Amino acid sequence: IQYAKVSRWKPPIDHASDAFPNGTFNATSFGPCCPQPTVKIYIDRQDEQFLVWIHGGALQTGCSSQGIPIIYNGTNIIANSLQPAIIVTINYRLGVLGDLYLPALVEENSPDWPTAGNYYYLDISGAKAVVDIGALKGSANLYQHIISESSAASHYPYYSNISNAIQASNKVVQNMNCTRENNALMLACLRNSSIEDLIVAFGYRPANTIVDGYFFPYYPPLAIKNGLYNPNITMIIGNNEQEPLTCFENPDMNSTKAIAMTNCNPGICPELSVEEGAGLCGHVDEIPFVFGTVSSYNSMNSHNCTWDSQTRSFSNQIISHWISMARDGEPLQPWPQYSPTAKKYFKITPYHDFSPEPWYRDCSLLDQLEDEQIRIMFPIN
Repeated sequence: IQYAKVSRWKPPIDHASDAFPNGTFNATSFGPCCPQPTVKIYIDRQDEQFLVWIHGGALQTGCSSQGIPIIYNGTNIIANSLQPAIIVTINYRLGVLGDLYLPALVEENSPDWPTAGNYYYLDISGAKAVVDIGALKGSANLYQHIISESSAASHYPYYSNISNAIQASNKVVQNMNCTRENNALMLACLRNSSIEDLIVAFGYRPANTIVDGYFFPYYPPLAIKNGLYNPNITMIIGNNEQEPLTCFENPDMNSTKAIAMTNCNPGICPELSVEEGAGLCGHVDEIPFVFGTVSSYNSMNSHNCTWDSQTRSFSNQIISHWISMARDGEPLQPWPQYSPTAKKYFKITPYHDFSPEPWYRDCSLLDQLEDEQIRIMFPIN
C-alpha cells in the first residue's frame, strides 16, 4: 500500500482505487526504501493476531525493505512459527519529512492530523490482539501489547519540547531561503524544494519525538512516574548485553570521555581484540532472530550463509514468544513482573534456557543526567 508520492507533510491519500480499478495488484516483491509511509502485510491464513513492526534508525534512517537479503521479511516469521499471525511492516517519514514542526503546518491541518509527520490507519477493529514490535521508535494506543526492543528510546536525548522543535524547524526554513511574508508561500517554497537540499538544510542532527501536549501529551518516563498511562497495555522493554559497543569501539577511552558518553561504568574499558569482540551482542543484533532471517541490519551484499540447527531453534523460540505476546499478552514462559525494588530481567541467550536473572548493574549516573535534563526540557512537569 503505497503513499510515497503524497505531498510533503500532508496526510496520505489512497491512490490505490484509481491505480488498480480491479482491486488487486501484484505485491509479491519488495519496493524501494522510501522515506515516506508505505505498508507491507504478510499473511498465510486468516488470523486475529497482528504483529506490527516499526523499524529503528533514530527517525533518520532505515526502512521495511532494509538489508540484503531483506531482514524484516514477515514471510520468515510465518514459515517458522507454529502459531498463525499476520505480520505488518511499515515505512514512515524520516528526518526532515517527519521532524519538521512549524506552527504553519499545525494551523494548516485539522485536529485529526495533529502532527506534520506520520499517520497510518489500519482497519483491524476485529483483531483480538495487536502487538507493536519496535526498534527505537513507534507505538500508539492502537496496540494492546508492545515489545520495545530498544529501551534507549525512553531516554531524554530522543525527545524535544515545542520550543526547541520550532527553533530547529525555523532554522531549516532559513537554510532553505524559504522565509516569506505569509505561511502559504513559505510552505510552498519548502514543498517545491528538492529533497537533497532539504536533507542538507536539516543537517546531521537527531530527529526527535516532540512532546507537544496534544498528540504526545507527556514525556513518557514522567507519565509513568505520575501514573498517566494506559494500565491495560502490556509491555516488554529490552536491550542487548552490549547494547552500546562503547568499550569495544573506544578501547583507549579515558574517564572524562566515558562520562561524556554517559557510560554506566566510566573508565572501565578493557581493550578487546577483533576476535574477542566478534561474539558481542550489540545494538540491533537480535533482529535477525526475531524475523528468522539470515541477514543483518546493515547488510549490503548477498552472502551464501545458513544457520545451524541450534541457531534456527533459538530464533524459533523468540518468534514463539513474540507471537504469544500478540495472542495472550505475555510470552510463553513466566517473565518477572517489573518492580523498581526487586530488579530482575528475562535473559534470552543461545545454548541456554531462557530464564529470569537478577539485575546487578548500577546506572545511577544515567538517572542523575536524566533528572537534570528533564527539569530543563519540561520545567512545568
